[in-house]
Parts: sequence; C-alpha cells; structure tokens
Amino acid sequence: MILAGIIALLCLVNVFAIRIRDEKREERLQEERIRVESGEEEEEETEEEIDASLANYSINTTKSKATDKVYTFANAETRSAQFKKHGAKMGFETSAYYEAAASAVVNNPNAVMRRDKTDDHNVYYVIETNEFVEVDDGGWIMTYFLPSTGMDYYESR
Repeated sequence: MILAGIIALLCLVNVFAIRIRDEKREERLQEERIRVESGEEEEEETEEEIDASLANYSINTTKSKATDKVYTFANAETRSAQFKKHGAKMGFETSAYYEAAASAVVNNPNAVMRRDKTDDHNVYYVIETNEFVEVDDGGWIMTYFLPSTGMDYYESR
C-alpha cells in the first residue's frame, strides 16, 4: 500500500514538473523573441536549443520527460475491472492511481518492451520492480500487474 502511494505521488510530482518545465520553455521562448525584436547582437537561440537545454528538467525519479505520453485504459469500466483484478492486490487505493502507475511503467526508461507474440500488443516489463503492462495498438492500457513468474512471464509473451 505504501509503494502504491509513493508511485502515485511520483506521478503527480511528475505532472507538476512537466508543467513547470513547459512554463520555463515558454518564458525562454518569449525572452528570445523580445531579444531578437530589440536587435540585441547575441546569437539567436533556436527552439531546438531551448528544448534540448530543458530536456532533463524533472523533479521525479522516473526520468520522465514532457514527451512522455499519458497512457490510460480505454474506458472507466476496463480500468475498474483491471483495478479490481490486480490494483488492490498491488496496494493501490484507487483505480486512478493504478492507471497512473501503469502509464509510468510504459514511460519508464528502464522498462524493456517487445511485441506480444499472441495478439501483437506492446508489452513492457520493469525488471527491478517486476511490473508488467500490456498496451494495445490504439495506445490503451490493457492490463498492469506483477507477474508471479517475473521475467519468465514477460519472455513468454
């Protein structure tokens, strides 16, 4: 239960970090526009250079970036069913926290990914935490759980 709370908190912190980084990006772009319009002689900083300098701006431990996609279940019914099946056992208090943690797994740079052999979905696995997530071709989370056979389960898919 504590782990689920920590993961949910990290997800929320990441959302705020992304917002702060985006605000800083807009501030830098605005400063650059003003500097160029005023005719200052310094070399112009491009959007790409600004983005590159802010790429690692994050205050969470999962190394998420603004380019991370937020993955969700296709609908509330699927999220609720999967939460009842796996989320409560994993210690999550709500289906929203469960969903946010699944999205964090997909975006985790330490996750390994492969195409599922049976239904051609993407499957993600984080070895250190034994977390498994399946995402369909539409980008919807299908399931998220801790497989009892760990890496063997992932490799069998």
